[in-house]
Amino acid sequence: MKRCLCIIGLALALPLQAAESTAPESAAAVVHSLADAVSRAWSRQPAAQAQTHRDAQLSAESRLASGWTPGPPSISVSTTSDRLNARTGRQEWEIEAATPLWLRGQRGAQQSLVQARQSLLQAQTLAQRLEVAGQVRAAWWQLAAARA
Repeated sequence: MKRCLCIIGLALALPLQAAESTAPESAAAVVHSLADAVSRAWSRQPAAQAQTHRDAQLSAESRLASGWTPGPPSISVSTTSDRLNARTGRQEWEIEAATPLWLRGQRGAQQSLVQARQSLLQAQTLAQRLEVAGQVRAAWWQLAAARA
């Protein structure tokens, strides 16, 4: 029984291993242009992979800056009683509701700060992308010179 399972496992694993060994060769042959090589190299960069998270953070900051209040409202409830000591029936309840408010000019400053962060992120992304493109272009021409 164990031999049968081993033979079936090997029979199933060999075609998968052969497919995996031919996949990198075909993927390397797909790069036909410099633009394709640059886009593939950029997609492998950590900055490109973190781009969606940065965009989500900036959109959340933008929503917060355009809101009616700078933060969420809060409600708190507290109670005190004398049941432990005197048992005279004294009991107090406190309910508090708090809402933060924008100070004069604070909302506009927050919105302009978010816009500045968005433009800074776009500039940094463009600079990193150009740097990757320069490195890929240099490697591309070194390969072309080596082939010639």
